Amino acid sequence: MLRLRASCCHGLERRFQALAAPEACRVQSPVFTDTRFEDLGLDERLLKGLEASLGRGARLTPVQQRTLSRLSEGRPPDLLLQAHTGTGKTIAFLLPSLQRLLLREEARRTGVPQPEGVSVLVLAPTRELVLQLAKVSSRLLQYSGGLVRSSFVAGGFSMQDDIGRLRADGPQILFATPWRLVRHLQTTPHFVSALKSIELLVLDEADRLLDPSFVHKVDYVFRCLPSARPQMLLCSATFSEPMRKFAVRSMRAHLEVINTVAEEIGQASEAYPQAQQAQVAQPVDQVLVRYQPEKFLPVLHALLTREMQCEGGDHRRVLVIFPTVRWLQFFYVLLKHRVNMPGLFALHRSLSDDRRRSRAACFSKGAPPMSGILFATDLAARGMDFDVHAVVQVGPPSDREQYVHRAGRTGRLESRGRSFLLLNPLEEAVLQELSGLRLHEETIQEAVGLDAVMEKMHGWWEDTNVSASGHLFYASATAFYLKEMGRLRVKVGDLVQAVAAMLQSTGLPKEHGLPAIPRGLAARLREKDELVPVRTETVRERWDVLSALVPGPRARSPERLSEPQEGHLREMRRTCGSLGRFHDTLFGFLLKACHACPG
Repeated sequence: MLRLRASCCHGLERRFQALAAPEACRVQSPVFTDTRFEDLGLDERLLKGLEASLGRGARLTPVQQRTLSRLSEGRPPDLLLQAHTGTGKTIAFLLPSLQRLLLREEARRTGVPQPEGVSVLVLAPTRELVLQLAKVSSRLLQYSGGLVRSSFVAGGFSMQDDIGRLRADGPQILFATPWRLVRHLQTTPHFVSALKSIELLVLDEADRLLDPSFVHKVDYVFRCLPSARPQMLLCSATFSEPMRKFAVRSMRAHLEVINTVAEEIGQASEAYPQAQQAQVAQPVDQVLVRYQPEKFLPVLHALLTREMQCEGGDHRRVLVIFPTVRWLQFFYVLLKHRVNMPGLFALHRSLSDDRRRSRAACFSKGAPPMSGILFATDLAARGMDFDVHAVVQVGPPSDREQYVHRAGRTGRLESRGRSFLLLNPLEEAVLQELSGLRLHEETIQEAVGLDAVMEKMHGWWEDTNVSASGHLFYASATAFYLKEMGRLRVKVGDLVQAVAAMLQSTGLPKEHGLPAIPRGLAARLREKDELVPVRTETVRERWDVLSALVPGPRARSPERLSEPQEGHLREMRRTCGSLGRFHDTLFGFLLKACHACPG
């Protein structure tokens, strides 16, 4: 039996090599090759899992065909894998590992000693992406009878939940976020020894994992791996400069680059690829929408209304990506609770983990048909296999790569989609970074019934909760543009006026005035322009804003602080001011502490 399996494995390798030959790579469509999964000689259990996931007779994409041929070799090289979003990179790196592990477990049953523990470690930047990867793996292994198992560790679950899950699963494949994995490596006994058998390390969305916010954690994980360094595979839709440096520093000299994006435009893959200009996949229609800040809400409402009423509107789904959580929350509250826009959902880091998972699942591929609009932050911009007809990007992306990843949430595989980029005159400098992309401009006309919409929103500034959300949006958007000011090449006064106009696009009367902003933000603005027209909020105003957002007894307005309490608060605020921006929760605790002080 073992000899038969081994010969099948060698035959599979030869078949992959034959399929990778130029004459076998006739592309029938821009997305798929002629090769079917059933032609590869895969284990029957994997084929049944593929059929359940992709349907009978599913064909390989070019990146899957090339990756499978290389990873099926006896001693595969390190790989840098670049392909458009939605082209099946996950299955490309999972299938060869699952095939190898199934053969290994069959050999173990015959008494042949095999390595114990985790063999494949896959790192991803967000918990949502980790859960999605684990779900794909479980679908492929659903007919393996538990012979090969996968599991995950990620935020949103307690450390003890992770440990219990790992003990129950006994996985050979582990999916993890770097931060949670490092916590286990540092605090969970014997966790390092569980990784002693790692043979393959995969960095999914590698350009994000290797940016400054993650790379030190990835390096820590790398140092905890066995001294006999495992094979490495870096996957992304874009190659960044940190990826190139990591490849030079940490990967084997004979690494191989599979770059289907470059091949589509007639460029050759380089041994150590330089950072390239990222491109959006062909099925995505890219649209630029220019608007004036005072027309922001009417334009957004008209665009969403039009997209939801397009042909096939029974099950239309639209993803809207906002720059900040506070920006998202304010317009979500207005449209959901004042205008009563149907089918509107939100996804951001402030939600509970159960809500984050359920809302991501509703818009993912394979979910039951539904109509809806998902307001999200960049939490949803990378790796997520969403099934949406359009993506709306509000505000300037941080760079070209971020724009490409956002647009890649639609138009996946053979489906078509539209990507809208909403820019006001303050933000148009970013178009230089997007040169070479197939952006064409459209004008959005105001939707029929806009007057009724504005009538429903009228008076939101008199609603304590909505007014508090608008207050936080104003500060958050101002801070966002201040951070991007050098890149946008604008003056402080112009950015403050633009944010004020966006707030007033919701019907806020000019005579009502603008919200005050936190002391730290006001100081940063005045460093740029001493005459900038902003008002610094008082302690009482800050309390009113934060307490309006907290349900229950904490929402009660405090009695007037006595003079010693005021002095105590000023001293604590002066002490914390050197640490940067005042966190809302910390501020609430400080206020409680003031009331605990004797008057």
